[in-house]
Amino acid sequence: VDQPGVEIRPLRTITGEPEFNEVFFTDAGCLEGDIVGSPGDGWKVAEVWTSRKLHPYFNDGVAFEGHFYGYASNSLVCVSLMDGSVKWNAGTIYGEGQVLLLKDCGLLVVQAVGGPVYLVKATPDEHSEEAKLDALEMAFVHAAPHGVFGFGPRILACYDRLIMTLPLVPPVTARDV
Repeated sequence: VDQPGVEIRPLRTITGEPEFNEVFFTDAGCLEGDIVGSPGDGWKVAEVWTSRKLHPYFNDGVAFEGHFYGYASNSLVCVSLMDGSVKWNAGTIYGEGQVLLLKDCGLLVVQAVGGPVYLVKATPDEHSEEAKLDALEMAFVHAAPHGVFGFGPRILACYDRLIMTLPLVPPVTARDV
């Protein structure tokens, strides 16, 4: 919102990054085409869409550029936040894993139940795995990470008693050999 009377102040987290904003309206106006409802009616809350298809199971989803990436039972899906339509469904290849967003890279970090960590492109166009790392040799079931942080070409993932660094390297394919 870039207009007179609207002031946006970033709120910095402990990392120093502006993750959220405070928004102040001081005698702010509104263009006639931007009015929802009747002038003077105040703020309204409206349900845009609902879904009974999204079923997180000890995991969370993320929102990025107008889309939600998360789980429908044990399938990773991309859903439009505008109308609730499913843009893609990756199927059950990850199980009931975890998904986190690397916003600056436009990537999802997907921890599969069996141990592998995948980097998936955060785009509604198609499901696209950019890299895979067999991070854990044991089955990894429903331990939500406390944080994932990017450090140059590596990712640091912190779990209850496990800290691991993951190199950001593309998967080896048959044509690379």
